[in-house]
Amino acid sequence: MEEIQAKFNQMKKATHKLRVSLFFGYNGKNYRGLQFHDQQGIETVEKSVFQALIDGGFILSQHMGDVKNVSWTRGARTDKGVHALVNTVSLKMNIDEQKFINPPTQEQLDLYKDQEERALNQQNQKQKNKKLQQLQSMKSNDRLKNIDFKKIKNVINSHLPNDIKLFSVKPVTAGFNVRHAARSRKYVNKIKINNNFRWPPTFVEYYMPLRVFQSYNNYKENKQYTEEEEQQILEKIQKVIDVYKGTKNYHNFTIKIRAKDPEAVRYMIELKANIVQNEQKTEKWVRFQLHGASFMYHQIRKMIGMVAMLFQKELPIQFCENAFFQNHVPIWLAPAEGLFLNRITFDGYNKKGDVPVPLILDEEDEKEVEKFRVYLQDDVILNSSAVFDDFITHFMELSDEQIDEEQQKEKESKQNDEIDNE
Repeated sequence: MEEIQAKFNQMKKATHKLRVSLFFGYNGKNYRGLQFHDQQGIETVEKSVFQALIDGGFILSQHMGDVKNVSWTRGARTDKGVHALVNTVSLKMNIDEQKFINPPTQEQLDLYKDQEERALNQQNQKQKNKKLQQLQSMKSNDRLKNIDFKKIKNVINSHLPNDIKLFSVKPVTAGFNVRHAARSRKYVNKIKINNNFRWPPTFVEYYMPLRVFQSYNNYKENKQYTEEEEQQILEKIQKVIDVYKGTKNYHNFTIKIRAKDPEAVRYMIELKANIVQNEQKTEKWVRFQLHGASFMYHQIRKMIGMVAMLFQKELPIQFCENAFFQNHVPIWLAPAEGLFLNRITFDGYNKKGDVPVPLILDEEDEKEVEKFRVYLQDDVILNSSAVFDDFITHFMELSDEQIDEEQQKEKESKQNDEIDNE
């Protein structure tokens, strides 16, 4: 037993490299998107996460932003101003086993001794080697179980700014890639209507005044609605977003993509809209819940912008339906402030037999997510109402040609993808 313990202590002196997934949320208000950018002065979420990993000793300083060297993969890229309740990245992390690995339990040590004795008692050399390999595999698996991932999480969080929160660190398979393993992405957009609001358990939200969902003249007069009228508006909104369901060509809902490009075709699984209120009961909101297989740059914001556009300009629902054909249709771009990535699901990966642990947040993690949800609601959403007034005023003053000119400028200056998980 002493020999086994000595070997274990020797093993602990080395830094163990392990592929992990990080589940984290962020307020995108102060960042130029998620993706790392090496240009001086451009702050991104990944830049802050990389720095926290360096400060915690999990990656080397020379690997700042070096996604290839640390095998970094991401689930969904978010643009400037876009938030995430839970996003996911993976990387190969250096783990100081002196700090983060717990010693084997007495039960484990006894089992190692028993297995080693059985192996050494084998007369057949082939069987002996097989037993010894099984013993090494057992030790390796136990070492993974004994890594204190909660302590790792706490160390990383201690180096992160307050607007980024790490919820969980989980080991993954050697070839794990977030983008490939992700089953789907869920987003929620909320658009403000005018009184008690509770966040749903798994969705992010986007706010915009209710007066968005009426004609521009009524919007300027700040017309108030009865509950019956609100339900009629909601029913009309649902009819519009039902148009998005299924497989459609979204070339008009992004930039740099043509109608004939295969990547223009996207599949929307489910879309819902409902009316909610903020805590102060001063305003009502429409919450859009979107569940899609993948999204392109600006796609979600233009999907919501299209809904607002139909109401403001009193256009028929066929206008939205026509946007999926070869013709060009200028579409309003809703503000980034209301868009949240909810989370990425890994249903297929979790069903595999060789995964270290399922990629599902546990009850304690979910409590932290809910706290962060409240922070995003109070600090971000309820303080961004004026942005949406500017949005309506801006686009109502633009002609279709001017909208196209803005989009052309966007093509020329595009640096990060808003929601691009190709």
